[in-house]
Amino acid sequence: MYRDFLATDNTGLQHNAYWTTSFDDDLARLQEQGFEVAMSGEVGRNGRFVYFDTENHPGTVIELSETAGPKGKLFDMIYAASRDWDGREPVCRFPDLSTL
Repeated sequence: MYRDFLATDNTGLQHNAYWTTSFDDDLARLQEQGFEVAMSGEVGRNGRFVYFDTENHPGTVIELSETAGPKGKLFDMIYAASRDWDGREPVCRFPDLSTL
C-alpha cells in the first residue's frame, strides 16, 4: 500500500495506527461500519494488524494493530523511552520481538 501511495502522488497522513488489546471486537465493529481490509499480517504472537482501504480519503492508511503480545510490550517500551527523551540519542536499537 505504501508503494501505491507513492505512485499516485497523493498527499495526506499516510499511516495512522490505532493500538488495541481487543483486536477481534474492534475489527468486527469497524467492518460493520463499512471499513474494508486491504492488507493484513501478523508480527509475532498476538501481533495481528490490518490496513483498511481508505479510498474515500486518498493517500491515507488506517491501521488497526493488536498489542496483546510481544508487539504490545515493544510499544510500551517505546512509550516509556519517549516520555523523557531529549533528542540527544535519536537512534535506538530495535529489540528482537522473540525476546519480549
